[in-house]
Amino acid sequence: IIYGLFFSAGWVLDRHPNALMTMSERYGFNMILGCMGALISFGLEQHFLLQVDHPFRWLAKSIALFIYALGSVSLSLGFIGLFTKKFTKENKVWRYISDASYWIYLTHLPVVFYLQAKLAPFLWSWWIKLSITSVTTFVVLTITYQLGVRYMFIGRILNSKRKI
Repeated sequence: IIYGLFFSAGWVLDRHPNALMTMSERYGFNMILGCMGALISFGLEQHFLLQVDHPFRWLAKSIALFIYALGSVSLSLGFIGLFTKKFTKENKVWRYISDASYWIYLTHLPVVFYLQAKLAPFLWSWWIKLSITSVTTFVVLTITYQLGVRYMFIGRILNSKRKI
C-alpha cells in the first residue's frame, strides 16, 4: 500500500506540475498530518506490541500500518511543498543533491543492508547506528554518483541532458 501511495503521488505530480503550487500552499497541513500519522501509528503499535495475546492486535497493527503509510505520504508532500515555497532561489549544492537523489534512492538498499549487518554486533545505541548508516550511505553513493553516473550514460537517463 505504501509504495502504491508514493508511486501514485509521484505520478500525479509528474502529470500535473501545477499541483506543486497547491502543495506549497498546504505544506503546513501536510506536515502536521504526517506527524500526527506517525505519532498515532507508533502509539498504536507500541500499545499493542506489548499485548501479544490481545484478540485485536492484528487489527490495531493493520490500522497502525495504514495510518503510517498515509502519514509518510503526507509528510513527504509536506516537505515537497515546504521546499517548493521556501527554497525558490537557485543553489548549486541543493541542485547537486537533487540530481544525485534519484541515484541514491535507487541504490541505497544494498548499502544500508550491508552496513546494518556490519554494525549489528556492536552494542551501540540505535541512533548511533542510524547516524553512521545514513551518513556513510549518503557519502558513498554521492561519490559513486559523481565518479560513475553524473556525466555518463546512466546520468543522462536519470537526470536528462546536462551542461558540462
